[in-house]
Amino acid sequence: MALYGLQFANYVLPILVLPYLTRVLGVAGFGAFSIFFALIQYALIVVDFGFNFSATARIAAHREEHSVVAETFAAVIVLRVVFAVVATLLVFGCLYLFGQLKFLTTLAVMLSTLAWCLGTAVFPTWLFQGVERMGFVVLFNLASKASSTALIFLLVRRSDDLPKVIAIYGLSGLFAGVVAFLYGRRLVGAFQWPSLAHLWRELKLGWPMFFTSLSSVVLTNSGVILAGLFLPAAVVGGYAATERLAKAANTMFQPITQAIFPRISGVMAASLSAGIRLALRFAKPALLGVILVAATLMIFRVQIVAAFAGVAYIAYATALLPLGLWFIFGVVNNFAGIQVLTAAGRAHVYSRAFAVSGIIALAFTFLSLAHIGYMAIPVGILLGEVLLSVLLLPRVYTLWLAASNTSHREAR
Repeated sequence: MALYGLQFANYVLPILVLPYLTRVLGVAGFGAFSIFFALIQYALIVVDFGFNFSATARIAAHREEHSVVAETFAAVIVLRVVFAVVATLLVFGCLYLFGQLKFLTTLAVMLSTLAWCLGTAVFPTWLFQGVERMGFVVLFNLASKASSTALIFLLVRRSDDLPKVIAIYGLSGLFAGVVAFLYGRRLVGAFQWPSLAHLWRELKLGWPMFFTSLSSVVLTNSGVILAGLFLPAAVVGGYAATERLAKAANTMFQPITQAIFPRISGVMAASLSAGIRLALRFAKPALLGVILVAATLMIFRVQIVAAFAGVAYIAYATALLPLGLWFIFGVVNNFAGIQVLTAAGRAHVYSRAFAVSGIIALAFTFLSLAHIGYMAIPVGILLGEVLLSVLLLPRVYTLWLAASNTSHREAR
């Protein structure tokens, strides 16, 4: 339940304000916001560097060893803060590539972006997951996100208020991150600067999942960035509003996958076959729910888009057809790649498969934009997920057979 509360704060509350933003900013203004938000997603992946999985798994495995938890906490926080500064500079540099975003190249926007990245950097969700202490963090995060939502309704009134939106998200995120960091430090004790050896170890542990996460962002966000380079801002905004609906549905299932990962990892460490069976047991009801939600989005796409974004965005509702299928394949790949392969210590297999599918999907989107317009983005995303399933499922089946044979030999 705590992870659902955190997910509600991090994703659902911002999504609730999107119908207001689509109308106040206008289609073109929302397009500019969507391009900036896509760039921020790249920045936040750099900040995280896969630690949400690697540090969670390490702390969960050594939660009774205070020194291991403390050194992991310090090393990951230091690395994330450094990456936050680097990511901010990269985002600010990228703004000059987009004619629609040059009005954002101000010191105020750069500082807001830095606050956004730093807030994510110092918010140790991975620590609280590992030690299973999420309650206080969820309550505070809910209050912080609710405040930012209220501020947007109060302060954002015109189509040129996008810098205010960025500042509100950045400052509220920084405030939440600092308080969560202080609470985390109280759990682990005095903060001790990590050695270079500890920093290097955490980098090596996080690298496979960083590469996978980066590939995921390339697969799901590069389409908007490419569209921003080659298509009018109004077209980008129209498609992006529709895409947010599919991604909003996806967030409903992320708490489930985040919550079960430590448990599956623990079982997998003791018995590979038992861990795979547990993952499959979780996967069946999750997939049933995903199919029902995806079917609803696809069948009632026009009505949903009109209610969510406004009648100005109805022309882009067709994008929900491939995005609904993407949603289904995405959850399949989460169970195959993260809950099974990564939990079984084979994150490199998932990373390589994700890289291959991401590159092919990105190439398809780039080559197809001139021919089918914005629809190249959702079709490219779907293509990438289907290819990833083709690459992952045979590896999961092979792993299952090997684990089953080993279990049978041990039983004898």
